[in-house]
Amino acid sequence: MKYLTPGERIVLATRPSAWFVLLHARAMPVFAIMLALIGAGWSRFGLGMLDAGGLLVRIALVIMLLHLAIGVVRWLSRLYVLTERRVIVVAGVFAQQAGDVPLARVQHVVVDRTFVERLLLLGTVGVATAGGGSGGDGTIIRWLTVAKPDRIMTTIRSMTDGARQPLDDSGRPGRGEAGARTSRARIVVIGLAGGIGAGKSRVAKCFADLGCVVIDSDRQAREALERPEVRQALLAWWGPEVLAPASPGSPGDDRPLDRGKIARIIFSDPMERARLEGLVHPIIRARRGDLLERASAAGAPAAVIDAPLLFEAGVDAECDVVVWVEASRETRLERVIKNRGWDEAELARREEAQWPLERKRALCRYTIVNDARGGGSKDRKASVAEAVRSLLDEILTSKDRSAGT
Repeated sequence: MKYLTPGERIVLATRPSAWFVLLHARAMPVFAIMLALIGAGWSRFGLGMLDAGGLLVRIALVIMLLHLAIGVVRWLSRLYVLTERRVIVVAGVFAQQAGDVPLARVQHVVVDRTFVERLLLLGTVGVATAGGGSGGDGTIIRWLTVAKPDRIMTTIRSMTDGARQPLDDSGRPGRGEAGARTSRARIVVIGLAGGIGAGKSRVAKCFADLGCVVIDSDRQAREALERPEVRQALLAWWGPEVLAPASPGSPGDDRPLDRGKIARIIFSDPMERARLEGLVHPIIRARRGDLLERASAAGAPAAVIDAPLLFEAGVDAECDVVVWVEASRETRLERVIKNRGWDEAELARREEAQWPLERKRALCRYTIVNDARGGGSKDRKASVAEAVRSLLDEILTSKDRSAGT
């Protein structure tokens, strides 16, 4: 999409409901129907000029066909997009127009429904900055006649809560509070990226063995899910179905969350995934900032961020360099079958929810191979450990050179 900036992830892209074709100019179908009724009545009960009734019916039919044709064109011309940074609307038949509101500036999210839209379970979602939509001069975006407007509204609100941080010059979420702490800490921050099952945890452990502080974002996400306010929100969204089965003699309310059930929900519905990310990402970001400060105070040579969605969540903005962990698909599939109990279809489903591997690999400065082919387990571990040691020396040397210039 030409209106997106490089690296901007789409959370939701949709068009108006198909009912928009009929409802886009609501007075027109009412007029056509009334004209047809008058024509039909004239043909049946009118005195003289009975053909005039048929003419009115034909005129009404032409009006309705024109209305539907224009509605289809307008429907095709409208596109609504929610990204990790902005709410966007694109519209216009002959002259196309596009408008957006950065999530960090969103102040109001509302749903309006006409009587007909309520009957059809539709609505219009409005997004505005301070003063917008209430007679002020704030910018406003309107997603007209969309299905599931309440879910769209809560998704935008969740994404807005997660975007309350400064934007850089490109409109991308900047370093924010955690990033500011990183800058003050002056510790080298290394990000790890790779395909699912590539073995980023093994590489992270090698960095830890060299004295680096490893920040495990997956572990932080698990801890965030255990927070009472997060648990309460998830139960309000999805009900007790996301709880683990009750064990004999244990009260049902104390059951832990079932991460597998949550994963099935968010990987099958982008809006639900966006809601969850908007809830937990600010918590993870704040915790990561604290750990970076502690790593700097402890004199660690570097901090390593092991985040499954490093690029998708914008965490790469907090890193000085990003290292790509390379492994073949055969190796990665073998690992997830053995360690996670997945099958090939589950691996493919999870990968489809992330950026393409080629796109992420191209954004990394260094590569470490952690493939199961070409040697035994001990040889591979020793090879990876040596590669990590050499890479850390190179990164720290490069940092010293930059500091000296």
